[in-house]
Amino acid sequence: SGTGFLNLHEFSLLLKQINIFLEEEDIVQVFNDVDADNTTLINEAEFLKFYHRVLSRPMLFDVFESISKKYKGLAITSWELHKFLAEVQKNESITLEECDNIIKDYEIKDTEKMEIKHLYLSWKGFQRFCMSSSLFH
Repeated sequence: SGTGFLNLHEFSLLLKQINIFLEEEDIVQVFNDVDADNTTLINEAEFLKFYHRVLSRPMLFDVFESISKKYKGLAITSWELHKFLAEVQKNESITLEECDNIIKDYEIKDTEKMEIKHLYLSWKGFQRFCMSSSLFH
């Protein structure tokens, strides 16, 4: 909403974006747990605490490992990312070029973009991609 806060609906959408699928009553419970000051809005500090808690969840690494076939849990190729986003996340319109750009955005520093022959998404890059959100910008 551009306010710097998340309401319940925005929080629910955010959970889906980071592949956390819960029943509505569970979403409300998690929201209430995160909303430490009981304002019915999640502020940036509350969100960051939640974000770091979610970031360390082992299930996300399991997803990463299941996607990473060629490099066996070390990195995800553009093709593997494309297959995951198209088939698992049901984003059938995603292109391989968009997956290349995702990897460049979340993995590669600007100075390194010039002479890249092969693109790979590391565990840290995958975490950044899964947790990315413009809700507080």
